[in-house]
Amino acid sequence: MSIDNISHPHAEAAWVDCACREVAAFFKTLRQTAEQLTPLQRWYRVLSRALVKYLHGRELHPPPDLPAPA
Repeated sequence: MSIDNISHPHAEAAWVDCACREVAAFFKTLRQTAEQLTPLQRWYRVLSRALVKYLHGRELHPPPDLPAPA
């Protein structure tokens, strides 16, 4: 199944259709840039999209690596 063809049983609900299209577009974009990102960066992109309502559009970023103990 292609992620571009996400479907739902209640196609008559316009907001559901819109939400499915947005999710499909997000994953299409993520798939296009995935090779340039680390797995951690991809995960933060997914989390940022999932929490967009609470983050008000802000994108999460992984914390900087801690220096190695001396």
